[in-house]
Amino acid sequence: MTDTVFKDFVGKFCESAEELQKKLEQAAMNPFLFQKIMDNLSKTVREDESVKFAVFFTCFSAYTKEPLNTFIRGPPSTGKSYGCVQTCQCFPEKDILNIGSGSPKFLIRQQGVLVDSSGEPFIMERPDRPRKSEYREAEDYREAVRSFKTEMKQYNDKVAETHTLIDLSGKTLVFLESPSLELFNMLRPILSHDKEEMNFPYVDKDSKGRIRTINVTVRGWPASIFLKAEDQYIEELATRSFTISPVESKNKYGAGNEVTNEFASFPWKKDEIEHYRKEVQTFIDYLKREIKDKQYILPFALNEAYPHDLPRDMRDFSHLLQLIQCVTLLHAKQRVILVHDEKEFIVSSFKDVEFAFCKFREIFETTRTGLSQHILSFYHKIVKEMPIDTESITVEGKRKPWRTGELVNKYNVIFSPRRSRRTILRYLELLEEIGYVSSGEDADDKRSSIWTALVQETKENCALNDFDQTLKDLKPKLEPSLKKWLEQLGHTNAQFYTEKINTEPQWLSWNQVEEILLCQETNQCHDLVKLETRLKTDLTVKASVVEGKTQDAQSSGEVE
Repeated sequence: MTDTVFKDFVGKFCESAEELQKKLEQAAMNPFLFQKIMDNLSKTVREDESVKFAVFFTCFSAYTKEPLNTFIRGPPSTGKSYGCVQTCQCFPEKDILNIGSGSPKFLIRQQGVLVDSSGEPFIMERPDRPRKSEYREAEDYREAVRSFKTEMKQYNDKVAETHTLIDLSGKTLVFLESPSLELFNMLRPILSHDKEEMNFPYVDKDSKGRIRTINVTVRGWPASIFLKAEDQYIEELATRSFTISPVESKNKYGAGNEVTNEFASFPWKKDEIEHYRKEVQTFIDYLKREIKDKQYILPFALNEAYPHDLPRDMRDFSHLLQLIQCVTLLHAKQRVILVHDEKEFIVSSFKDVEFAFCKFREIFETTRTGLSQHILSFYHKIVKEMPIDTESITVEGKRKPWRTGELVNKYNVIFSPRRSRRTILRYLELLEEIGYVSSGEDADDKRSSIWTALVQETKENCALNDFDQTLKDLKPKLEPSLKKWLEQLGHTNAQFYTEKINTEPQWLSWNQVEEILLCQETNQCHDLVKLETRLKTDLTVKASVVEGKTQDAQSSGEVE
């Protein structure tokens, strides 16, 4: 059955526009709005919570001033395209542009609008050449020809001032394949947020096959999602993006088969899901109009709570703030509004920050390294735990490097499906590029290499552990900064209110504002329970590993 948050508020079920507006406003006030949408997506996309979350808010970010870019990485047939396409169905079709590996011609023809020098659509019609048979007198025909030439000159002058405008504001570009180099070079300044408008000439052919040059202007910053990004020229953009990976597990594959079987047994369930997503599209269309040109404000100081060990952390911190903004704007109708100097700002609550932090933690390492999760899992579960050198008599418990063949065998024992030696070598080369491992020549086999893990308890892993601890203690860390923010606003003419359905705004006292911003419910972050469990588990595992290493070392000593 269709979820009740959106049930029956699509226009055809409403008696009037007023009734539709009322139902949309009620949906916007539901604090579990996002979770309801995710629950519905779970009817077709199982397990891949990070993919659904990241794709949803990447698409939603297209309606903000700083849209997000996301790379989905993983082996073939792991659900990169499926999870993305299903999630994109929650957004109006006109806002999602699915792009293959074609040339810029696709965007020019599908999205380009011919505009005049003032930016207005060019609607002037080309003059028709007069026909001699339509005139009895030769002089009348010659006069008509002279008028035609004058009009044609005016028309050509106007056409010379036109250009093709491609406005990508509010759009999400979904690259199903790696874009061509020509298309990527055209969009790179836009996707990198270097320039909000780019002009360039494009050589094309007209309907008669004649070469012509078109002046093209690309305007606006779209959100973007890359499903395949194997070309080197795209990698530069990855440092300005989130990187996520689909889940690879037997549970997911089994759940996927269950969905397929269910639709085969009950085909009408597809119609129910499609109906629901049409309703979500209607809601998103309503909400994007409501938040258009609205300003947003963050009342917490997060900079001290976020890792700042690497240059890349500055960009990723900006991405986290963009994510918090998206979470806040999705619940804009439930948020406190700050009125300052006759301008209104939507204020993030602590729950918005906590929820964004929780979800960002899931993609923190993939984003920071730019690698897919299955390669990082290979590192953490195998490469990092180098074997003990049983032949060492000088250092007890000394670790020795891996040989390539050993890593291939170990991978195929622990992971499924099995991978070739060439594939494992490619994984190791990628890990070496980010400084997780170093390679050397195998003294016993010159044709092979040895591999040493460089990152064990150093900056990368410490950053992950620090992030976990920060998330656990987030509220006491951020509460003083909120008080300081309110104190600074107290010397201004700032006022606060919240919106209510069918009533006047409710103006708030300063004490009420602090209480609401710290306690306001939104998406309950269930991952916090998992986090606390993981922290305890990590400590237990580390203790077990240390104990195991000690026992191994002792056993080695006894053997010797």
